[in-house]
Amino acid sequence: MKKLEILFGQNQHLSISGLMRELGANKSEISRAAMQLGLMQIKEINAMDKQSAQDLVAMNDFKSKQ
Repeated sequence: MKKLEILFGQNQHLSISGLMRELGANKSEISRAAMQLGLMQIKEINAMDKQSAQDLVAMNDFKSKQ
């Protein structure tokens, strides 16, 4: 595996911490699963409508920084 240098916002840290407690999974497992699920969704939307995928990425990137 390759290490990604990613900064997560406070909301993501809190969500990941909550899921760690609830699921008994570690931070890396939850982060990788979330990344995989998100990438699948972006790819599916991009296959139908590139502009919608670009909008989804921009909107969720903005939300993640709040």
